[in-house]
Amino acid sequence: MARELINIYENILNSLKYHFEVSKTQLNLDNDIVICDERSFQGWFENEKLLPTTIYIIVAFNEGSILFGNTVIPISFIVYSEQGTFENARLLLTYFATEFNFAYESQGNVNFIQSYSIPTMREEFAEEGNSFRAIFDMSGTFVYGENVSGITELNIDGKKVRFLNVECTFTATPNSANLGDKDDRTTTVNASATFGMSVSVPSLLNDTFVSKVDSLIFGNADINTTFEVTITKGGVTYPTRTLHFIDIHYSQEITNIPIYAIGLGE
Repeated sequence: MARELINIYENILNSLKYHFEVSKTQLNLDNDIVICDERSFQGWFENEKLLPTTIYIIVAFNEGSILFGNTVIPISFIVYSEQGTFENARLLLTYFATEFNFAYESQGNVNFIQSYSIPTMREEFAEEGNSFRAIFDMSGTFVYGENVSGITELNIDGKKVRFLNVECTFTATPNSANLGDKDDRTTTVNASATFGMSVSVPSLLNDTFVSKVDSLIFGNADINTTFEVTITKGGVTYPTRTLHFIDIHYSQEITNIPIYAIGLGE
């Protein structure tokens, strides 16, 4: 069990490092980023080796739980901004939290989903080591499962779609035949089958799929509009299916982002 937990921590840290580097690149920031635990950061702090333009992200793993074979691990961040200002650190954290919220990731035989809160500023300028920096707090949760085969990517019309949840169904229509004149036993052969999928997606600007959904539910698009859907699950990308809308539900609340719940079928 101890070794398994070490692997979980290592995989989560690797994911965080990669996603923060992606965020830095997308934002074109020149700041270096150091991700460490509290003990490592204390060493830099005591020796006053904090570099002026470096953003320090301290990760703490909080008490988790095991649920149906998945390990749920809450994490928290304490983030020290670049020296003398906080704009780049806040931009980095905000981009990271929104871009990778509910991201589904696969590392070998491990799948996990992650969620994050919006960063909050604890102090605008605090004297830390040899400099003044802003301090941010942020939290997150990882749902971590080994040897779990989950949908890691959903492409619709050639574009990757960010989804909050997805359900797939396979419904067969049987055709039964009597095997004899003196008994009632039958053998069943499936005559046909239908694939269906329900997916919840956030309503985002400049999203091709959302634009098509909007044109149907709010506009005058053809009700038989079809989509080319490709699913990647358990490391396997399956053949593309042509699906059409079965139902669409749009939900908007003042405290949440607008959400579409969409049913698609063959």
